[in-house]
Amino acid sequence: MNDITVEQGATDALIRKANSDPYIDGFIIDSDDCYTILVNKQPVGLIEIQQLKEYKKVSVVYISPEYKNKGLAKLAINHIIQDEPSFAFVDVKNTISNNLFKSIGYYIDGQREKNGIFYNLYVRR
Repeated sequence: MNDITVEQGATDALIRKANSDPYIDGFIIDSDDCYTILVNKQPVGLIEIQQLKEYKKVSVVYISPEYKNKGLAKLAINHIIQDEPSFAFVDVKNTISNNLFKSIGYYIDGQREKNGIFYNLYVRR
């Protein structure tokens, strides 16, 4: 992987691809909150980040299967959020995303339940 960039916005095709992931399941609505991860100018993933008062919420992290485990999500989240306070809710069963947030300095600040699914609340200040 040579040229890795992150650009604001996402195409409808990339959003459809991300929304088909079982953990995302149609959650992305507003492309204005999305950032596309590109490798050699090809879209390989997206991050959705919403501004909520003084915090940024990492709503969605999607990486195409062939590009997983290459550090792209870490790079994109750190690039977009930098040192701003942020948080994310992660399904307790989603091992990959739980490991991602722990690896970039987020800590668990409790759990929440919604519709019978339990989520870890990750916070980074």
